[in-house]
Amino acid sequence: MNILQVIRKLAADGDYEVTSHCLLEMDKDSISLEQIEDIILYGKIAKRNPRQDRYTFKWKTIMCCIEILRNGNDFYMTVITAGRERR
Repeated sequence: MNILQVIRKLAADGDYEVTSHCLLEMDKDSISLEQIEDIILYGKIAKRNPRQDRYTFKWKTIMCCIEILRNGNDFYMTVITAGRERR
């Protein structure tokens, strides 16, 4: 299973944590947890930071950044931040 499949499975299963910073940003932009899951499930990876195992997903006008931690064969996902794209 590649990392994108792992990330999408974690999102589909609701198996992730959300930082308090992310919750504040989500509240400011009226973003729900359901929308976060949709971004990860249907969006594209807009940016990768392989040194920190961080991925920024974009879908429609919303972006979110996640971090993956691996412990053996187990993966853990944290949504670090999310917000609407500003132009």
